Amino acid sequence: MTSGQNDLVKITRSFFDSIQRRDWGSATELIHPEARALQNVSGQETNARELLQSMQGLVSSLKDFSYENIRSIACPHAVVEQHDVHMLKANGGEVVLDVCIILRFDDAGLIVRIDEYFDSAPLSGLLN
Repeated sequence: MTSGQNDLVKITRSFFDSIQRRDWGSATELIHPEARALQNVSGQETNARELLQSMQGLVSSLKDFSYENIRSIACPHAVVEQHDVHMLKANGGEVVLDVCIILRFDDAGLIVRIDEYFDSAPLSGLLN
């Protein structure tokens, strides 16, 4: 792995660690203001910062939220990461999503695109 790719992995970890700590300001700072995002579930492209804001609403409703079983591959200008998203509801119910996410970066190290893929079936557990 080149030093540039290693830097992208560090930025990726910082991004997800900020989300896990619910430090939305730090996570937002790592996303370019015009970055785009796509989730396979909606199939609609949106502003990546807006996607992060909608995620904030979901995470704030949870008792606990964490990323586990993290696997990543760095490429020039991108990191592909798989992780398990563990969500613990206030009533003790747990939901686990296996997610694959591709983060693309500009030359300054800001996220310019997020592509996120997961099976939405487990999300029904959040509604119960």
